[in-house]
Amino acid sequence: MNFLKTLAKFSVGTWIQAALGLITTPIIAWFITPEEFGKASMFTLAFSLSLNIALLAIDQGYARFYNESSDKGSILRASLLPIVFTCSLSLALIELGKHIISPFLFDTPDGKDVHLLSIALIIGVLLRISTMTLRMQGSASRFSFIQVIQAIFNFCFVVLYAKFVAPNFKAILVGLILSQFVGLVFGLAFNYKLWLTLFKRAPINKKLIGQILLYSLPFVPTFLLDWLFQGVDRTFLRSYSDFTQIGLYATASKIAFSLNVIQTGFTSFWFPYSLERYKNHPDDTSVYKTIFNALVFTFGTLILLIILFQDVVLMILPKSYFGVLPIFPILLFIPMLYTLSEVTVVGINYKRKTFQHLYIISSSLVSNGIIAFFLVKPYGALGAAISMLGGYIVFFCCRSYFGRKNYHIDLDIKKLVISLGVIALAVLLAVISSPFFYVVGILGIALLVFMYKKDLLGIKKI
Repeated sequence: MNFLKTLAKFSVGTWIQAALGLITTPIIAWFITPEEFGKASMFTLAFSLSLNIALLAIDQGYARFYNESSDKGSILRASLLPIVFTCSLSLALIELGKHIISPFLFDTPDGKDVHLLSIALIIGVLLRISTMTLRMQGSASRFSFIQVIQAIFNFCFVVLYAKFVAPNFKAILVGLILSQFVGLVFGLAFNYKLWLTLFKRAPINKKLIGQILLYSLPFVPTFLLDWLFQGVDRTFLRSYSDFTQIGLYATASKIAFSLNVIQTGFTSFWFPYSLERYKNHPDDTSVYKTIFNALVFTFGTLILLIILFQDVVLMILPKSYFGVLPIFPILLFIPMLYTLSEVTVVGINYKRKTFQHLYIISSSLVSNGIIAFFLVKPYGALGAAISMLGGYIVFFCCRSYFGRKNYHIDLDIKKLVISLGVIALAVLLAVISSPFFYVVGILGIALLVFMYKKDLLGIKKI
């Protein structure tokens, strides 16, 4: 039960955030057109890339060494020094290239809107380090609180800007930036004593900086390839389609990725928990099988429930967004495949063979790109959704292969194949608007309960 309690504490913020996202996305859709939503989606893509470049995966090194030293201030200083350099370089590149970046992201030539990207980057870097600190401290309640506060303020800022300033893509950008700033203020306040150590005179620990960089830098190519993998869909849509298709795709993603409530909540807890468990019980692998099966049941049931009630989406979205209906059921698989792979991939991290992440993301990127090349131009957002699903199938298979090769975990492959087959059939019937998806969906839920009942009961023993 300690496992469930800890998971629940780390997840509660994500649960509320996802619930707010489901409620607020349709409301925002009544203010923002799909075209403007598409421009905002391109901004978030650029923000993600610049954040990865500025951080250089040093947040991973910060997390790795945080609990190995009693001098937390020294760890923070050693992590932030290289980040200051890389962030400054990123900001310079953004500002120098604003006249190239702006037409691609927003179809505007002046480059003024790119300044918002620079502001978001500065806040995003500090927010990432502050929330990572809370995660490594096990401060689940504070971590969740920041997520909830961000979600609430994001919605408020977007609506206020859209209603009283202009109902365009800048409303979403302003909402993102200001809500992140609010989250940062709380993140700094929760650990103000730690952050105040930055103003104390102390020698620069060059050895520690080197250790953090040595651990972190191998992640960089993987993170950049991961960004390419995540951005292939919108990049192809920008090249072969229009902002309206990008907006429909982004909205469908927001609806489908409501399942990130499980993904983010689980991964926030799983990273420190799995490392601690491996350290204390390296030979006990039974827990992984139980958790994996419980996740299959949870995601499978939620996916089937969502498509059973997909008509609700029609009731709350404006007509201009009805194009999301055949798209989001396909995207529902992505949070599921990612979260399942978080369990099977642990062997790579345990054995510190991080270079294998390059093989995984490269294979996924190539698969995604090839499918997108053939499907995005004729099918638009639907083709992008199919290509992303194809890439994630390869991602899951590769992560499971290399992870289990380093640290073998028993999996119920037969159960997994049956579950995915039933869910895929229900999703396919929903996409083609066949009424039989109701029957398949209900029977599918009953089948999942029957197959995974023992695993759900087994969670209590962890």
